[in-house]
Amino acid sequence: NNSNSVNQNTISQETAQSTENVAEKEFENINLFLSNFSEAGFSYFSTVDYDRAELIRFAIIHHILNTNKVQYVAEGADGISASIITDTIKKYFDVNIYPPTSEDTPEAVEYGIYYWEPNDVYFWDSSQDFNLCYFTSLDTVTVDENSNYVVEASVYYAPSGNINSSTYANPPSRTSSAEYSYSISATLEPRSGSY
Repeated sequence: NNSNSVNQNTISQETAQSTENVAEKEFENINLFLSNFSEAGFSYFSTVDYDRAELIRFAIIHHILNTNKVQYVAEGADGISASIITDTIKKYFDVNIYPPTSEDTPEAVEYGIYYWEPNDVYFWDSSQDFNLCYFTSLDTVTVDENSNYVVEASVYYAPSGNINSSTYANPPSRTSSAEYSYSISATLEPRSGSY
């Protein structure tokens, strides 16, 4: 959920103590998990806010920016297996999307993403720029009575060269070139290595 209140990482003594109860590695994992949404331009975490084409776009951006699963498809085109896309959507949104067919392949064309049925792969122009330079920085993390993580966080914009692995463990400093964009809140249920 978006919040209109501007939060510049001012954490109260009480909140700081509850945040300390979350292991440092878990804190980093939560930050990294939520950054997957912000870097793809997704402000919300529910499938009710996105249609099928947007979910496919999310999964593709995620793999372009974070994994080595993108493959060469043809001259000037990169792609990724449709099964990897459906697995990613299941992981991040807990929803199963049906496999594409030749009848519904234009589903993500508005984003420059096409489906090649013989190879069961989504593909796009390899020169397309998906590098959206947003990341999430956790302000507070508490554990509720159901052992879920209740998170308040800020999303920042920064040039891509300024985002690295330490970004997900530490809030941006006042001297960094990161610019505050908006605040988010979420309740995350831990699920076998994910949320």
